[in-house]
Amino acid sequence: MAVTILENRGIVSKEAIADWLNPSEDSIYSPFLFSDMQKAVDRIHQAIDSQELITVYGDYDADGITSTTILVETLEVMGANVNYHIPNRFTEGYGPNQASYQNLIDQGTQLFITVDNGVSGKETVEFLNDQNIDIIITDHHNLPQELPNALAIIHPRLNEQSYPFDDLAGVGVSFKLCCALLDETAYELLDLVAVGTIADMVSVTGENHALLKFGIDALKNTQRLGLRQLLSEAGANLADLDETSIGFVISPRLNSLGRLANADKAVELLLSDNPKICESLAKEIEKVNVDRKELVVNTTKEALTLAKSSQYQNQKTLIIYQEHWHEGILGIVANKIVEETQKPAILLTKSQNGVLKGSGRSVQGFDLFAALTPIKSELVSFGGHNMACGLSVKETYLTNLIQKFEESFSLKSEDNEQLFDCCLTPDELTLDKLEEISVFGPFGTDFETPLFKIDLPNISFARKIGQTQDHLKFTMINSKGMQVAGIGFNYPHVDLNLFKEKGILYGELSKNEWQGKVTPQLMLKYLDFEKERIIDCRHYQFQQIMTVQGVYGFFNESKRQVFKEKLQLNDSQTQLLRPNKGLPQTLIVMDQPLNNQQLEAIFSQSTVEQVYFYSQIKNLNLAQIPNQNVFREVLKYFYQHNNLKTTDLTQVASFFNLSIYELNLILRVFLELNFVKIDRVLIKPVENVQSKELTSSRLLQQTQKQLQFVNQINAMSSLDLKRHILQYLD
Repeated sequence: MAVTILENRGIVSKEAIADWLNPSEDSIYSPFLFSDMQKAVDRIHQAIDSQELITVYGDYDADGITSTTILVETLEVMGANVNYHIPNRFTEGYGPNQASYQNLIDQGTQLFITVDNGVSGKETVEFLNDQNIDIIITDHHNLPQELPNALAIIHPRLNEQSYPFDDLAGVGVSFKLCCALLDETAYELLDLVAVGTIADMVSVTGENHALLKFGIDALKNTQRLGLRQLLSEAGANLADLDETSIGFVISPRLNSLGRLANADKAVELLLSDNPKICESLAKEIEKVNVDRKELVVNTTKEALTLAKSSQYQNQKTLIIYQEHWHEGILGIVANKIVEETQKPAILLTKSQNGVLKGSGRSVQGFDLFAALTPIKSELVSFGGHNMACGLSVKETYLTNLIQKFEESFSLKSEDNEQLFDCCLTPDELTLDKLEEISVFGPFGTDFETPLFKIDLPNISFARKIGQTQDHLKFTMINSKGMQVAGIGFNYPHVDLNLFKEKGILYGELSKNEWQGKVTPQLMLKYLDFEKERIIDCRHYQFQQIMTVQGVYGFFNESKRQVFKEKLQLNDSQTQLLRPNKGLPQTLIVMDQPLNNQQLEAIFSQSTVEQVYFYSQIKNLNLAQIPNQNVFREVLKYFYQHNNLKTTDLTQVASFFNLSIYELNLILRVFLELNFVKIDRVLIKPVENVQSKELTSSRLLQQTQKQLQFVNQINAMSSLDLKRHILQYLD
């Protein structure tokens, strides 16, 4: 499994595997491979020596917050005269804002250093150059066609530089500047480098892998009082931190300030060593995060109602505008709308200046950035990448935007790659297996958490959970009879009865912590009913099975004809199941097979893709075979009533408290053993009959085997039934 997981992610050679599992300091590149790094370091040293006021100009997301913190901290250690500025999302927006820069200049700033922004601020840089104010840009966002004329630009994607890795986060670039200034690898800063890198969802491969490996270890031992207090308020355990808890615990709390309030308080928290200040700020951030969650829930509910309305029913894309929505959470909500509708979505609200602002999220195969780039000149502002964007647009252009966006939609076909890493059984879903897997991490962008295929999961229990009943909680039973938990988010339309019959699940192995107890659980990621070959429908009502699209198959020709005539079906809708006769892609088995030979003869030569096993039309109308005493009494009755007719059998069956099917079996056995004969319609005893054992009857032997087989099939669990049939399918 270990080799498979790494090979699936392009790590193949022994050397590459060793480097991945045990990165060294050599895995962290020299900061002076950036072409402008020496120029930036020299200018900063000059500013420190002359005590010029340096302003670190950051950004309001977790990457920008951590980028600002580590650079300010480094400059303070070096004795610099430094302050920082985090722009307000609502009044200043993302990136360089001339008014803000002028205000900072008025307060004495003589050198600006941007972190996690700046490369698109050509006009602002010209504005600063006109005032003889130097600016050093550190950024990682997409490069514009024309770079700003800054004193130095430190960016991993600049042309004509030898830096070997191009997907550092903003905090990664800021860290490189810190290392260059300190002339050493600043391991003490890697705790925040890990937070910002994971929060910004950049690639976790290449140099980022080493930064995260070292950074997560540093985070578990961090002495940052503010960070420890933030985790305490969130109820998180420092020792258990990993990429998942960073992404779902730390990052959202830092981001919440930028979304709803002012993010400079997050920088203050991370820089502070005052216990009272840290406690107060951490509590404030926790409250803002709670407010953010509530706002997301309410806005998502409203947006989803609109997205599913008739107005958008025939739309391939969604652009939804509501004046009262909060700008700060539209990206989160857009992502939820995409998950639910599987349509690219842009959500907009009205800003204070009357311009519509919002965020977009996309689906796999549709490049959001490329779709909007042709109309970029019509937008007030626009930026992003293939899966996400932010934009501003005048309200008068909204109708055109909706039309152009809809016209741009086309899905790029993706390679038919194997969906999962490898197969696991419920027995292998253990904490030991999870520990084994975690060694290969951290996981994230370009190095995804391993996805496992669970064949025949034996789901014993499933129910919907959550306020809106959109999520699944289920239990699997392993071969030892022990329960293994599973959970799946955003499956509102899954039928629980059909889900419990699932023969295939795709998910990630995770751990569930509840009341101090840690257990393994499967995090359901994907359901693929089309790939499930056997679907147990024995519990279906007849009306339910008739809704399934496929060909109705019968082992018994007379039962097929009755079914076909009763429902007025044509020949192509039903099929007699016989060996060497091709089967449809989707087969619905309607009547009971009577032996394994029937199953093998049909399915072993078949290319059938899906079998719905209903099998409720009986071909053997017996619950049991009467015992020998009943056979003896019936035979005596036949001998005592010489003129008994076949038309009298119903009365005879009633006399012996037998079903007509049981009496017919008895009569057929007597005929085979030559105990009686039928002369026209009369049942007559055979004279001089030879004594024979009932068990010598081939009919009785065959019927006993058929009954045993039918009872065996009926008693099988769904898991056992699927295994039984799958052994015959190629």
